[in-house]
Amino acid sequence: MQERLSWSPDYVASRRASYRSRAGTSGNERPDHKRVAMGAVLESYERLRRQYDWIVVEGAGSPAEINLRDRDIANMGLAGDVDCPALLIADIDRGGVFAQIVGTLELLSASERDRIIGFVINRFRGDLSMLEPGLRRLEERTDKPVFGV
Repeated sequence: MQERLSWSPDYVASRRASYRSRAGTSGNERPDHKRVAMGAVLESYERLRRQYDWIVVEGAGSPAEINLRDRDIANMGLAGDVDCPALLIADIDRGGVFAQIVGTLELLSASERDRIIGFVINRFRGDLSMLEPGLRRLEERTDKPVFGV
């Protein structure tokens, strides 16, 4: 298969950070940035959608950064704009993985919560049987499956 390069939200965000760094600005001085950046991301997404049956869209950071929601082009806003389901992937290495997941869901809007189809817990090492009671409780509490550990 031939590789294709396309703008990802992470790339756009890194370019924005680079611009801010060079310009000595916070990025908020350009009120059209989200519109322009999101336009580029959506154009790229549509091009990929026409070429491939499946597209994996990776977010950046947390989908529940409520202080950044109005500028977000990489997480739930994009998932909503392209109407794709979302997996919430949580890093157990940092501790508190169940609180991360439940807290994230609590901070999402109802439509964003509905878009989350389940969870993946990343970086687990050890005896899975010790984690299983927590997985069951998480699934019961959220009514969403854990797809993998």
